[in-house]
Amino acid sequence: MDRRLGSFFLARFMIEEEIDLVAEVFKMLEFVPLKVECSGIMDRYEYIEYIGISKWFDEVPKGNVAPTYDIRIIKGEDGSVESIEVVKGGENEGKHIIGHL
Repeated sequence: MDRRLGSFFLARFMIEEEIDLVAEVFKMLEFVPLKVECSGIMDRYEYIEYIGISKWFDEVPKGNVAPTYDIRIIKGEDGSVESIEVVKGGENEGKHIIGHL
């Protein structure tokens, strides 16, 4: 895989309370973490920043910073992950929808 680097933030409570959901999303992203760090508190929640590789991220030339992505989870009626959206920089450009498991 070419340098398809990206970062995203995940609220700590998601890891503590919904670890199966987080694992399912990581699997759908085919995400390999390279760096994980606590990024502080935003909007009353403690967030963890994940930086890593996924085929859903854009290629990043050497020397450039990995862009941030929004990972949007779409759940089915039964609460399982139906699909996820990967949106670069919170914009509608570069949106990918990853289908069912």
